[in-house]
Amino acid sequence: MFDPQAGISAVKLFERAGIEVIFPMGQSCCGQPPLNSGHADEAKTIAKSQLELLKNPWPVVVMAGSCAATMLHEYPELLKYEPEWKNLAENVSGRLFEFTEFVAGQLDLSIIDVGASVKIALHTSCSARRKLNSLQQGRDLLAKLSNVELVIHDREYECCGFGGTFAIKHGDVSAAMVHDKAISLLDAGIERVVSPDPGCLLNIGGHLEHLHKKENKPLLKVQHVASFLWERISGEQA
Repeated sequence: MFDPQAGISAVKLFERAGIEVIFPMGQSCCGQPPLNSGHADEAKTIAKSQLELLKNPWPVVVMAGSCAATMLHEYPELLKYEPEWKNLAENVSGRLFEFTEFVAGQLDLSIIDVGASVKIALHTSCSARRKLNSLQQGRDLLAKLSNVELVIHDREYECCGFGGTFAIKHGDVSAAMVHDKAISLLDAGIERVVSPDPGCLLNIGGHLEHLHKKENKPLLKVQHVASFLWERISGEQA
């Protein structure tokens, strides 16, 4: 919903690799916002609605690390007292991947970088980094792009301050965190920020735009890693 182009780019990548993509039209939010706000019953209802769509035994690729972590770790816990649903949640968890996990670990994707030389930073969400441990897979994937230099900036390991409802409930703290992150990115001399997490990109990109308008800072492009990867391989602007 934040970045539909990311999903479109992922579909193009998979189809280029000879993979048939099935997109269940009943998809919605994964339920993380109500779960994080203490509304377990609402989150459970959402979890069931999503699991119902994912019964077929093929891999499930998720375009946001925090959503993948919720489905992987929280769904089985939410449904632990309902055996049929718990079994389905565990079944789905066993074949669920965040996008970079799937591309780096499951696909034998031929990557020829047709783009111009560019310096980028990779931002990996807290959930992807700490719950999925997919940071290195993201780095490995980008390392296959011969004309891309991945820069590790000073605050690379820090949260961007988004955290879904955290940014609403603790606005001042969130704003300070994303400011520190944005300044570190600007100081790193990069041209673009890529991430597998649309929420983080929304937050970081918004603050970079604010700094550009208010302080005339350079405007860095922010982009989902799927769109960036498709752009580098296809030569199309994503």
